[in-house]
Amino acid sequence: MRDRSQERAGDAPPPLSLAALLDNLPGMAYRCRNDLSRTMEFVSEGAVALTGYQPADLVGQRAVSYATLIHPADRDRVWRELQTAVRRQERFQVTYRIHTATGEEKWVCERGCGMPGPGGAVAAIEGVITATAGDSRAAHPGEERAAANARELVTLLEIARNVVATVDLEPLLGLILDEVRTAMDYHGAGILILEGEELVQVASRGPDPDRMAEGIRLRLADAPVVRQALQGREPLVIGDVWGDSQIARGYRLGVSEAWLRARPYVRSWVGVPLQFRGRTLGLLVITYGEPNHFTDHHVRLLAAVAAQATVAIENARLVAAAREAAVLDERQRIARDLHDAVTQTLFSASLVGDVLPVLWARNPQRGAEALEDLRVLTRGALAEMRTLLFELRPTALSETPLAELLRHLADAVTGRSRLPVTVTAQDVPPLPTDVQIAFYRIAQEALNNVVKYAQAGQVDVRLRRTPDGTVSLRVHDDGRGFNPDDIPAGHFGMQTMRERATGIGAALTITSAPGRGTDVLVVWPGDHGGTDVLVVWPGDHGGAARDSETEEV
Repeated sequence: MRDRSQERAGDAPPPLSLAALLDNLPGMAYRCRNDLSRTMEFVSEGAVALTGYQPADLVGQRAVSYATLIHPADRDRVWRELQTAVRRQERFQVTYRIHTATGEEKWVCERGCGMPGPGGAVAAIEGVITATAGDSRAAHPGEERAAANARELVTLLEIARNVVATVDLEPLLGLILDEVRTAMDYHGAGILILEGEELVQVASRGPDPDRMAEGIRLRLADAPVVRQALQGREPLVIGDVWGDSQIARGYRLGVSEAWLRARPYVRSWVGVPLQFRGRTLGLLVITYGEPNHFTDHHVRLLAAVAAQATVAIENARLVAAAREAAVLDERQRIARDLHDAVTQTLFSASLVGDVLPVLWARNPQRGAEALEDLRVLTRGALAEMRTLLFELRPTALSETPLAELLRHLADAVTGRSRLPVTVTAQDVPPLPTDVQIAFYRIAQEALNNVVKYAQAGQVDVRLRRTPDGTVSLRVHDDGRGFNPDDIPAGHFGMQTMRERATGIGAALTITSAPGRGTDVLVVWPGDHGGTDVLVVWPGDHGGAARDSETEEV
């Protein structure tokens, strides 16, 4: 195979896209539900030649279910083998007979894997079904090519699934290189990302893990051949890096012959630029320890893989940018909270402290009252600071007892608004982290709503655990109340509390009426299930619930 550094752009093989593989695949690519009927969600055009049915006939079982095409004597065996592989999270390969639309009996080979859904359970199966000569391991060249195409398609499908499911860049790029090995043999592989005028290796695979893991940084100024590949935006193949061609000599000059001698697995070399919307992001490199190993078909497959790797790199950059923006937003929110709460509380405390000596000298009773105000203000400021520290160190929300967290919230509200908040809490055993955080956030939102809207004179917060393990949190105020049906648009507080309760399997009940205050009650049934729990609190403002409206979530 010749070096191709001087080829024109029009001579370069086009990337082997998923669509092209589907069109050229001698067989049927599919995605189906993991059910006995093998309900198809997608079927490629290869279904016509394989089964005699149009894809539309198989999708959704419009005309026939694929399971009924499988020979009755093979049906149970095929289902068992698929489910065994799916349960073990392994790929499967199974050979069996089908009956086509014309009644012909045909041997087929099915290869694929299970695809997990959002909850982790297998939601679908994806794979390829090709015709075979019979129930035999032997295959003629055409069948071998069909099997290779099937492996390539499954590889690209698996890479696409990993790109969607994995956020961390370096592990994802390593998975991509692992998947490439299932479709084509190589001795060394790496993905390098462009940083300024250098290529930096971020993932690698090869026979020498220690050497492959070395932090390779390649200056483009020292590697004209690699620079040419990136600028040309086309795959570059070197049939023999030790050859006498100009491109081979240029490659050796860039990486040094000493470097090459230490890596005998680098003899054939392919570099595929990673391009995204006209921008060069890096380079995919595959090597083999013998000369002239890579074919045009290899290059086309690697171009498709490079497209997937490019998406992974760009996704990682977008996620990193989003995280940075989120951190900035959180810092700005904390700065606003410091200004709106702590700073103002401390300013009020400083004013009281300034006038306290004079006030005490003139009227000791008024001075004692001002001293109590100062105590409340400073205690509230301290609680506000602790609350902000909880936000900065989220693990504190799970490590601190829930009753203590509620008292911090109460002190912060009192210090900020002078609204008395009473906390009554039983000794509640440690709760699961998600449950504790949900209770804390619901209480926080409920108290914020009281301060903003209720015009209340008193707030009671009660935390209780019943003998059966049910944990209940109630926030009651004696404010002006409201009609739950008249909540203005854009008020997301109640929706947020509702979502947090639903997320932990708890029941949320909000009871209110004009002039009768508001009750917010969240009940978590513990580990014994069910969210339709009604808790009646003896002596807890029972009259407030009469002639009022209740929203149960």
